Amino acid sequence: HTAKNFLSNIENFLIWLNNLLYWKYLHIQINIQSNIEVKNTPPDRQGSPIHKGKEDATVPIKYCNQCGTPTVIKIPHGDNLPRSVCESCGFIQYENPKVIVGCIAEWEDKILLCKRAIEPRLGYWTLPAGFLENNETSQEGALRETLEEANAKATIIDAFSLIDIPHINQIYLLYRAQLANASFSTTFESSEVGLFDETTLPWDEIAFAAIKKSLERYFDDKRKGIFSLHVETINASTQNK
Repeated sequence: HTAKNFLSNIENFLIWLNNLLYWKYLHIQINIQSNIEVKNTPPDRQGSPIHKGKEDATVPIKYCNQCGTPTVIKIPHGDNLPRSVCESCGFIQYENPKVIVGCIAEWEDKILLCKRAIEPRLGYWTLPAGFLENNETSQEGALRETLEEANAKATIIDAFSLIDIPHINQIYLLYRAQLANASFSTTFESSEVGLFDETTLPWDEIAFAAIKKSLERYFDDKRKGIFSLHVETINASTQNK
């Protein structure tokens, strides 16, 4: 009886190990393919600060993250969209849009920009922004990204730009913020950090469409003397407009 239990445990361990190794292999292959794609994808078709340039950011989950069994793509009972479903334990893997948060951080008459030191869009300029983490508010995430990417401390003024990008499953939420001081520096993610006004800003070297659109709205509002919340959508067909 003891020997049978021992063999059963060994078998279960080998199944778990096989699933783990496959996940590692799959993760490596996805990263390799993503890096190839981002190098070959035109700038106007690339995604967010972390998105690797795929038009459809959804990658089906092939194995259940509860029991490791291969999933199938189907529409669950009571749903209307295809999901990755485990037919062994019944767990449904839901994939939802990612939220990118960041700051238009002001100091005197200028705003803070970072030059990307990592792909995608290496060498292009952007606002300090990135994916919202679990267990933090959108404002906390925006301030964290400003600190991580520019070593700059700021306080939130107000929400400024909310942009949906459905073809890559992303939502941008950018805040106007006030820098605590003119202290900032380069980081692992930013090879250069600087303050720019509308005339000195590198408009032709902005990394992402949502960032450029938000900057355009910001300086339009600044000229008017009234800042508003801008809610917009960027589609694949309108990304360059």
